[in-house]
Amino acid sequence: MMDKDLKIKAAILHIWEHAITLLCWFHVAQAVQRWISKRKSGISGKKNIETRRRVMQLLNELKMCRTESEFTKTWTLVTKELTDISTAVVEYLETYWLPCATMWACFGRQVNHEYSNTSNIAE
Repeated sequence: MMDKDLKIKAAILHIWEHAITLLCWFHVAQAVQRWISKRKSGISGKKNIETRRRVMQLLNELKMCRTESEFTKTWTLVTKELTDISTAVVEYLETYWLPCATMWACFGRQVNHEYSNTSNIAE
């Protein structure tokens, strides 16, 4: 389990080519929270605190999907709601987090990871 450092992932796969790597949920949530707090997200600032909370709730709903089918359905609903909030947020999630969803959403975490969603055990 790791943060989204592609160099670390490449190193792991160089040594263990069939290794399954998972993303630390804390680091995923932290990265998204930091990004949506930036001006370019379109939802920064004090007036958008509740909007940012809603984005994080929706991200958590995606995380909790147990099957890829459930994730796909939820993604459709989430993007529909987020499009009304900020297209920049949708584009960010589609670009940076959708392609690696199997590494952070429950449907892709079908390996024994000691019921931990973070890399805190290793840190």
